[in-house]
Amino acid sequence: RDFLVPPPPMSFHKFSEEYKVHSKANKTPSSWRRDLDALNHLLRYFGDMTLREINTGHVQRYIDNRLETGEGKKGRVQPRTIYAELSTLSAIFREAIKREWVDRNPVRGVTKPKAETEVVRYLDGDEERRLLEHVPPSLCPVIVVAIHSGLREGEETKLTWADVKLKERVIIVRHTKVKKDRVVPMS
Repeated sequence: RDFLVPPPPMSFHKFSEEYKVHSKANKTPSSWRRDLDALNHLLRYFGDMTLREINTGHVQRYIDNRLETGEGKKGRVQPRTIYAELSTLSAIFREAIKREWVDRNPVRGVTKPKAETEVVRYLDGDEERRLLEHVPPSLCPVIVVAIHSGLREGEETKLTWADVKLKERVIIVRHTKVKKDRVVPMS
């Protein structure tokens, strides 16, 4: 009678290489780059551990350590940066579960840092006019569309005239971050 021998433990470092391939194949370029940035931090902390070793306690200590000692672009690391790193870590474990390396996701159950809610501020008519006075005329249409639509820069630069429905007063944004088209009203 043959007994199944369990596979040797998979290291976080080794599986992260496998995950990078998966991420590049299935995510937008900007999401893939965000995963790579997050992995740089995650590998420093979890790189020598096996996937099965990593538990919720390790993940919580990672969060606490990043909040306490982490340095970001604006001084201390921002909670939303850690949140993004945790999203990548969770995605790695979801993929590891699918590939049967682990049977649980240790990111579930941790207390995630609360990101400060940013107050959204809009330009008033006078501010918009002053801004447009100080940019090259060729950029004015781009800026006006950005101000009135709220489109991301990448979304706006990929627009074609076929995406602009003047009669319906909408813009069709194709291939968004979440890989779905969306409709944006035009003023």
